[in-house]
Amino acid sequence: MNKILFVFPKKIIHLYFFSLILCVGCISKDVEKYTEALNPKLANNQEVIKAIKHYQKKGESQKLEALLFILKNMDNHYALSNILSKEYDSILSPKEFGGQMPTDDSKHGIALKRLIIMEEKYKDIKPRLTKIRYDINLLESKYLIENIDIAFQSWEKAPWAKDLSFVDFCENVLPYRADHEPIHYWRKTAYQNFEWVMEADAQIDRFKACSIINDSIKNVLSNMIEMNMYPIRLTYDNMYKFKLGICEDETVFALLSMRSVGLPVGIDFVPQWPWRSMGHSWNYLLLEDGSTVPFMGTETNPGEPHFEKDKKGKVYRKTFSKQEGVLAEIEKDHKSIPNFFRSPYFKDVTHLYAKTHNITLPLESSSTSLGKYVYLSVFDNQNWVPIDWSVRKENEAIFSNIEGGIVYLPKYYNNGHFVYTEQPVIIDKKGKVTQLIPDTNKTRKITLKRKYPLSKHMDDYLKNMVGGRFELSNHADFSETVTMGTIKDKPQTYLRSVKNKVSKAKYKYLRYVSSEKDSGRCNMAILKAYGLKGNREINLKGKVIGTEGSYKGYGAEKQMTFDNDPSTFFDASEEDWGKAWIGLEFDNPTQISRIEFMPRNDTNTIFEGQEYELFYWDKGWHGMGKKVADASEEITFEGVPVGALYLLHNHTGGTEERIFTLENEQVKWY
Repeated sequence: MNKILFVFPKKIIHLYFFSLILCVGCISKDVEKYTEALNPKLANNQEVIKAIKHYQKKGESQKLEALLFILKNMDNHYALSNILSKEYDSILSPKEFGGQMPTDDSKHGIALKRLIIMEEKYKDIKPRLTKIRYDINLLESKYLIENIDIAFQSWEKAPWAKDLSFVDFCENVLPYRADHEPIHYWRKTAYQNFEWVMEADAQIDRFKACSIINDSIKNVLSNMIEMNMYPIRLTYDNMYKFKLGICEDETVFALLSMRSVGLPVGIDFVPQWPWRSMGHSWNYLLLEDGSTVPFMGTETNPGEPHFEKDKKGKVYRKTFSKQEGVLAEIEKDHKSIPNFFRSPYFKDVTHLYAKTHNITLPLESSSTSLGKYVYLSVFDNQNWVPIDWSVRKENEAIFSNIEGGIVYLPKYYNNGHFVYTEQPVIIDKKGKVTQLIPDTNKTRKITLKRKYPLSKHMDDYLKNMVGGRFELSNHADFSETVTMGTIKDKPQTYLRSVKNKVSKAKYKYLRYVSSEKDSGRCNMAILKAYGLKGNREINLKGKVIGTEGSYKGYGAEKQMTFDNDPSTFFDASEEDWGKAWIGLEFDNPTQISRIEFMPRNDTNTIFEGQEYELFYWDKGWHGMGKKVADASEEITFEGVPVGALYLLHNHTGGTEERIFTLENEQVKWY
């Protein structure tokens, strides 16, 4: 079991709750004045006052303490709303699927097609209709009381919760929300869904209980990145109905399910990967010994590695309570700081996931007009995204808990915009800081074959094509075939030619048969056939034939291989992996002289006829001029300053591009 140690600041927590308990005993009959003293935003909030009086009247002092914990920390929590969500709900409703959303992979394709229709209809106005609704103006006493009562019921009943402290209970079980999902009555439903786990084994521990519940919800909610087209975060009920969600939905679904029965579960997240686009969220489980163990709700259980070897830059833990020392609490003028840092509800836990360092960065700009804070950012394929902050001290800034092996850029936030007046730095694995400063007096030639590193999953797709074969036949069922060629080595992501050296006979059918490996998916992007007409070679046309369907019904069907577009491909249904095939049926038997094929690829290689530009960073990106690539499958730029950070951009198409340096004549991607 891979445990991660988490040490609580006990003195601070104990002092806080000691003062809270004293306050409970001091609440006078004038509850309105007390709520104003506790949190000025609660003054005259009749729903809050009802909840306080409810627990006073019943004499349930610990539940009153729990309520006060919520009230003290709730004012910056909010839900996102959008009037379009009702229309999205209607097209994804189980009623549209004969009463129930399909449980197999076909649900992905069905949902995707409907989401695309909605996106085309509303993409321009959807963001403008998203509103923030603060909990302090939404919560009813009934809602607060139900959440608290059921939380206490699970705390008292669950065998794994018997040693859970009140402090841990308040932070990891009690909260009525997980993120920014709409306020909804979820806890009673979730409790009823998983109460059976508490009754199964009186000796069960948290690790086992978490695994059991996570196994039970793996068939309920599946990951589909395209669900980010849904206008707001999903409610617990909608996750059950739609059966699809993004990674944040998966973590919220797991958290709500598990907290409903007293399991102390939370969410850790990377705000921005330092090696690709987007961020990521996953869950953690607080174990009996005070350590935490990560897992991915609805996907992997505690103890199973989750992005264990990937660079993270910064990892934060979502909290319900306000965190002391965060920028949102220090800087009261929230308009003067970036959006991400305006929340007081997260804390830095990077050290739980990576070796970290305290670093001092040199700063070239000392202008006070840029602001007093410096933001450390990482590259997301298009922009520099801030993930940490520090107070500027003249010509340097000190950052704590920083992971090495990553390129970072210090920048400023001024008048609602980021200001770039610094050079990027590499923090190596030992914490050494190296500035990337271009030397314009010393230049060199750079030859490149890609604009983005080949990802592991793309490399796996290519490896799984080994063993695939090209067959010729005069029988529609391919009962008798001639193998024209076999893919013996991992293919490159370019157009390649295979000459027919095995037969001069004429054939009516040509096909490519997937590798017989379990994961051979017939991932072919382009397949062309050529024949002879006299002494002239011509491109042969025919009827597309082959395995029907596509992976999860996403639409990457067999005809995609024959559209001459390198960005589209055939991706077979999972049930056909290892046996899928695609091909052409000609009008008449024809002599095949050769075929051309291109495997599934990320279109990040150098394509002939496309326009590229190399950039280097010098307090901003500076271009080296545009060049059109030839047939060499590489592109060269001359007069490039040495010692810089570089980026290759394709002006013709594509979105993925990655920063890199040159080390010993080799590209080093970051």
